[in-house]
Amino acid sequence: MLEASQGHVPQCVTAKTCSYQSDSNANLAFPWEGILDNWIGVIHDPSGGVMDAESAKGIFGGDLLGCEHLDGPYYLCSFT
Repeated sequence: MLEASQGHVPQCVTAKTCSYQSDSNANLAFPWEGILDNWIGVIHDPSGGVMDAESAKGIFGGDLLGCEHLDGPYYLCSFT
């Protein structure tokens, strides 16, 4: 997470275990496989902006349906 917060591409991107978006506060996603284009994953968002699904639509290439706060800057989110 430190790499992402400093604007660097995290190592998990190279290992293909996460997705990184440099232009968003919700900058890291740790997705689980879903059905077709529906998926859930843990999102790292220090701003908490992912809790507003309407304003966060389109992040990580999908439509955000909603999130549940886990702890600190981590959220469990569903996408379609």
